[in-house]
Amino acid sequence: MTLDSQHRLCRAGIIIGVLFCVAAVLEVGIGVVGYIRNLTDATGEFLQEPADVGRFAGEFIVTTITRLWPLPFAVLFLVPSLIWRHRLNRKMRALPR
Repeated sequence: MTLDSQHRLCRAGIIIGVLFCVAAVLEVGIGVVGYIRNLTDATGEFLQEPADVGRFAGEFIVTTITRLWPLPFAVLFLVPSLIWRHRLNRKMRALPR
């Protein structure tokens, strides 16, 4: 495999990793917007007691963490691709011109 083809594979891995990061941000953003919409649509009876506020905050945190499912995939693609690309750049700089 040539250095150019390896460089293209690295670039593809980085692009896929960035897309997974964007997916995670969109997932969390959609979840936050949904919770804000539910909070503003509430009549106010839901958040009257401190226990209700705690339950709401707990559900919000759990849902936000659950919506971060694309991040492990982003790390799986980004970290090896960035390391590989760094090593390829060093190899390409060491080649005679």
